[in-house]
Amino acid sequence: SRHGLSESEFHLLWACHQRREQPPSQNDLAQTLGLSPAQVSCLVEQLRKQDWIAGTRAALDRRKQVWRLTDTGIST
Repeated sequence: SRHGLSESEFHLLWACHQRREQPPSQNDLAQTLGLSPAQVSCLVEQLRKQDWIAGTRAALDRRKQVWRLTDTGIST
């Protein structure tokens, strides 16, 4: 892709975009993308380091982290 994203990274970003109102957890992303939690963990970490996504605690379950697009992720 023009931003050097793998297909899996693109799909993860798209899933976050689609679920802006209710950001997905890593488990949600694993189910949506058909990947293992370990694979999603690696993707999330790569995208977080590039400032494309950011994690926050879920409103209803503070133990769970959910993922949102950053301004960088939105504008790309």
